[in-house]
Amino acid sequence: MGRDVPGNGGRGSTGLRTLRQAVACYNRRLMLEHQMAGLNYFWQAATKSRTCSQRSAFGCCAALLMRCLCLLALALPVLGALPAHAQSCPYSLVITKTDGSKDCFTNLPIANEVDPQYKEVLSKIVGKASRYFLAYSKSPACKAVAVTSNWVMLSGFDLNAKAQALSNCQSQGCDCEVAIDSGKVLSRSVEGPDVAVALKLADEARNRAADEARRAQDQRASQDLTLAAERLKAEAGTARRQQAEAEEKLRLSSIAALQRQRELEEQLKQAQLQVIPAPVVLQQPAVPARAIIAHALIIGNAAYPSKKLDNPVNDARAMTAKLRGFGFVVTQVLDAGREKLTSVLAQWSRTAANADLTVLFYAGHAIQVFGKNYMLPIDIDQADVTKLTLQGVAVDAIIEQFMPGKTKLVFLDACRTNPLAVRTASRGITKGLAPITVGEGTLIAYAAKDGQEAEDGTGQRNSPFTTALLEHLNDPDDIAVVLRKVREKVMKATSGKQQPWEYGSLTGGALVLSAMKYAK
Repeated sequence: MGRDVPGNGGRGSTGLRTLRQAVACYNRRLMLEHQMAGLNYFWQAATKSRTCSQRSAFGCCAALLMRCLCLLALALPVLGALPAHAQSCPYSLVITKTDGSKDCFTNLPIANEVDPQYKEVLSKIVGKASRYFLAYSKSPACKAVAVTSNWVMLSGFDLNAKAQALSNCQSQGCDCEVAIDSGKVLSRSVEGPDVAVALKLADEARNRAADEARRAQDQRASQDLTLAAERLKAEAGTARRQQAEAEEKLRLSSIAALQRQRELEEQLKQAQLQVIPAPVVLQQPAVPARAIIAHALIIGNAAYPSKKLDNPVNDARAMTAKLRGFGFVVTQVLDAGREKLTSVLAQWSRTAANADLTVLFYAGHAIQVFGKNYMLPIDIDQADVTKLTLQGVAVDAIIEQFMPGKTKLVFLDACRTNPLAVRTASRGITKGLAPITVGEGTLIAYAAKDGQEAEDGTGQRNSPFTTALLEHLNDPDDIAVVLRKVREKVMKATSGKQQPWEYGSLTGGALVLSAMKYAK
């Protein structure tokens, strides 16, 4: 005997409950009914005897106590079977939820979302049917409910009742599932939003834990990178200190050699003063002015791996011819790597040890790092910025350690417009050359003002600076006047983009390179 009850309702979150729990719940219900029948017998025995007025005082009190105990015994099984929030629920409406806890059918959202008349029908079926199946829609956008029930325990009911409830629910146009089986909740969809909220919170907690793990892993990776960078920085600092120490030893050695040379020259002068002249001089010939000993080092670097420059070699050869024509002893080096460049510097310093005037001309790439200028050999590692100070040759070290003589002239036609493949945005590296401090008797001329780039003279035989310098060195003017003319000509040729600059502290009279007498 089945009864099919379709209807409408809402839905909650999904879940499952085992059939074994439903059977146990049904057995507990039968046991409770037997207990209540026994207690009812004792109640009637305690109340059908004489009234309290017909008994003694002791008998009256004993009868009242017996009644209270019976009432308590009747209430305890029901109260113990329900949670605190459902102890007012009739025992016949108690259901077991998917997590094993007890609750009242009327507390479920499905009982409160249907109209009052259908809710009363559902409550009667749940409370009185010996077996029933309740089907409920899965989607919140479609609401449907259907019930099949068996009022007496008939065999074979389970075979078709569940399918019938599901079919009746789906016939209302919704995707349904069997949610309650005779007091046992099979799906969380009828339990309300609490479980869904808990699942959502659990998912959020898992996601937060995963995020924390990823952040911790990223932090460890960042720390490893920081430690590696610090280690590389320390190694680079050690290499710089070692290079500085080597350069300092070389400088001190050069100073000592120069000092010894000066001492020997002074001794020679003293010995010459002690020579006794002839007592009778018939005719004193005119003493010609002493010829100046002048040495020049000409460097032209063009064959850089990133891009070959057009004119540094041409500039170096033209300047070599010009100074040799004046009478200079010229040492020329072209496309030099670091080892060759330092070797030539050391040899030239020894060769020009007794010079009165020394000239250094450099055409090629140069760069400033932390305010210090470096000539760049052609074999420099262009991919690693940190090696610039190790592989470059410091300009101030060349002037102080490798340029002897009382008067020193330096011409730097560097910082060409075709830069090397280095990251000029790196920390400490700035476009152009840096200002430089000069000592007494020294003049340094830049092809472009500090912070500017010098043009290479694309399409011309020489750069704009070298072209102007070659032209005006022949003028019978002091070198300061010559450099002012060179500045004017370069600014005109480059439309003001390139402005030559000089730093000087020369002493004595005029220095006219084209009019001086040089020793052969």
